[in-house]
Amino acid sequence: MSQRNLLSGRDKELKELADAYETAQSEGRSFYADADDLADLADWYAMHRQKRRAFEVEEYGLRLHPDNTALLVELAYLYLDNGQPDKAEETAERIEETSLPEVLILQANLLNERGEWEEADRLIDTIADKDDLYNIIEIAYSYLDSDRIDKARWWIDHGRELYPDDPSYLGVLSDYYVCLGEWEKAAECYNTLIDTNPYSAQYWLSLAKAYLGMKQPGKALEACDYALVSEEQNGAIYLVQGLAYIEVGNQSKAIECFQTAHRYGAVSHGFVRVQQAQALMARGEWKKALQYFDEVLDDPSLQEDISPAFCYLMAALCLSMTQEDEERCEQYIEQGLQTADDLTELKLVLATIIRMSQGRLDLAQQSWRDALQYMPAAELCYYTADQCLQFGLVTLAYQSMEALYSIDPDYNHITERMACISLVAGKEDMFRKYNSLSLHPLSAREAGYVRSDMESGSSPHEAYTYAMSLYFPGEEGDLSLY
Repeated sequence: MSQRNLLSGRDKELKELADAYETAQSEGRSFYADADDLADLADWYAMHRQKRRAFEVEEYGLRLHPDNTALLVELAYLYLDNGQPDKAEETAERIEETSLPEVLILQANLLNERGEWEEADRLIDTIADKDDLYNIIEIAYSYLDSDRIDKARWWIDHGRELYPDDPSYLGVLSDYYVCLGEWEKAAECYNTLIDTNPYSAQYWLSLAKAYLGMKQPGKALEACDYALVSEEQNGAIYLVQGLAYIEVGNQSKAIECFQTAHRYGAVSHGFVRVQQAQALMARGEWKKALQYFDEVLDDPSLQEDISPAFCYLMAALCLSMTQEDEERCEQYIEQGLQTADDLTELKLVLATIIRMSQGRLDLAQQSWRDALQYMPAAELCYYTADQCLQFGLVTLAYQSMEALYSIDPDYNHITERMACISLVAGKEDMFRKYNSLSLHPLSAREAGYVRSDMESGSSPHEAYTYAMSLYFPGEEGDLSLY
């Protein structure tokens, strides 16, 4: 399910309930709560990316309240979110109160999961009270979760007519804007929610995610700081904070955040391992990075929230850069491309980069042509340059940026981007050329700062980001490569 924006008062109650539950568990004492509270607590843990604890609470609750409808409904959703639709179906079949709105909506979600949309719509039409706030929110999420945005729109508009200022409605409205990619409108909703209670960690966390969507990682970090004031042990906040640090090119701080997120149960050990491997790649430590990727690929328990396809391709890139075991490298590329997940354009871009680094231009061109099905050529060049820089492949990054310039010489901040990539690549003549064409050229002293930054051990991606910040001081929107 989508991450709902809980009212701060209820969120506080659930945090207190979680503390009481965990204390009782650690002390081996019995713990009692009614079924509705336990179902909400399981959902609260799921929202905070603590899936194991959510399932544990469900199991505990069903021992106290066998076959309770609220608990079974929540358990079915947990299975759906965990990619186990068969178990979700089995759980739903245990529910006896089949005419309740929440049960009908669950059944509709299961039908949407199977692609039986007409039958799902028919079930939703049988719900009598279409003005009830709970029904409006849950039905809207049902459609949002199944990517049926047009069907969600009627319920969103209906909710706006009846509950325009209700925080619960604003929560689903903000998630609706996120699904549309309208990050600015989502941020407006989150800021309105923050005005109702500035101490809600969930509201600040949602705002941080919106800022990431708007390519404003500095503001995302600031929002995470506010979120941590209220919930300093919320792993989901450290996860978003780590992603924001990656955007500003600070890999070491990102790793610290991911490790903290793991400590609080928000990400798996495998996720942290993959991030550590990528940081090693950025420093050119290809053999050590390869060991980490192989560790993850050899152990299914480390693949909980990472993409095996991505790991195969990263391992192939490591093998390519060490010029070892070409046969194994090609095998990893094929395994990465054939593994089903949602990283289609990324997989193809990575395959292109690996084959370019190997000098296998015919295969690289084929991967590139395939990637053009998913991205316009200019965006694809931009994306490729970013991936190359993140892995320290400066020459390939420069070539990709050059290709972008030739395709679209009016691309956003393109002369500054070319100046920065030239500076990072050590192409002083090209740096002087593009720097002179920039709106506010860097001074010799500022260019020296970037060179010193690289000499002190900063990665190419960090140096590029730093150079862009000198061209546009105080402006962070879309200044990173991607």
